[in-house]
Amino acid sequence: MSWRRSPRFAGLLGRTRLSGLALACVAWMASTSCVPAAEELPPRGAAGFRTEPSAASRGEPFVTDDGWTVRFEAIALMAYLNVEGDSSYSYSSWRYLWNASSVEDLFVPAIPVGRTRLSIRLQEFADTENRSDLGVAPVLADRFRRPADGLNADGSSNGSGSIEESPSSPGPGDSPRHRGAGEVGPSVVFIATGEKDGVVVRLDLALRRVDLGDAAAEQPRVDVRANELTVVPRPVVAEALFMDRDRLLFQDIAAADRDRDGRITAAELEAVRVTVDPHADGGLGASGLEQTLLQLLSMRCVEILGAQ
Repeated sequence: MSWRRSPRFAGLLGRTRLSGLALACVAWMASTSCVPAAEELPPRGAAGFRTEPSAASRGEPFVTDDGWTVRFEAIALMAYLNVEGDSSYSYSSWRYLWNASSVEDLFVPAIPVGRTRLSIRLQEFADTENRSDLGVAPVLADRFRRPADGLNADGSSNGSGSIEESPSSPGPGDSPRHRGAGEVGPSVVFIATGEKDGVVVRLDLALRRVDLGDAAAEQPRVDVRANELTVVPRPVVAEALFMDRDRLLFQDIAAADRDRDGRITAAELEAVRVTVDPHADGGLGASGLEQTLLQLLSMRCVEILGAQ
C-alpha cells in the first residue's frame, strides 16, 4: 500500500474545494446581513488502485500451451471504481477509461478520511460524468461510444444470443426498456495477433463484460488520510481472455478464421459454438451452457482484473 501526490490528484481535490467555496458564496448572496467567513472544510483524501499490467498486457509476446505466439497490440478498459466508508456510510465512485498496458493510479477523489472499502468492476456505461480518460488512443476511445460486438444499439443480440441475463432485459410481464448506446457499449477493446507455423491471425474486438453473478469480488480496506492518495496494487491480466482453466489456449479462436483472410471477425466468432462450464473460470466443459466463442471471450473479461 502506498500513496503519492500528483497534479491530477491535487486538481481533483481542488475542484471539490472550489465547489464548497461556490456554495458558500451562494449562501452569502442570499443573505443581506453578513459577510462570508472562511469555513474549514472537512478533511478529505483519495483512495483507489494502482494497476500492475502483466508482461502480456504491456504488449510482450507470450506462447500459449497449444503453440501460438500471441501479442496484444493495444488494450483499453473501462471500469467503475467505488469507495465506501466503514463508519460514515459515505459512498463515492469514479469511472475510468484507460490504456491497460500502462501503470495508472485509478482513484476516487475528495472522500472522507477514515477506513474505506474499495472495489472495481469493468463497466460498459460510457457517459462522461465523473470519468477520467487516461492515455487511450482516439480510435480505441471512439469504439467505447458504440455497441459492443454482437449487440445492436437497442441491446438485443445481433448474433445467437447472450449468456447474460441482464437486469435491464425485460422479463415475463415486463415492458421493454429503451437502452442508450452507452449501456450496450463495450468494457474491453483490444487488438491482438497470433502466429503459428507461418499463419498469422488478427483480432480487433470490442467486448461487453458478462457477469455470471457468482464471482466473489475482492474489496480491500484502506485508511484514507487527509490530503493524501492511498492506493493498493491491482493486477491487469489481459491474457486471461485466452485462459481455459489453467491453460492458455488460442487454437479454437484461430480456427474461427473460416475464410482464411487472417482477420478473425466478431461474426466468425459467433458462428462457432462451444460448451461452457460457468464454474470453471471461463473454461470449456463437458456439461454446461452452449455459447459462441464471442460470448466465451465476453465471459472471460471479468478475469482481466480478477474476480469481480
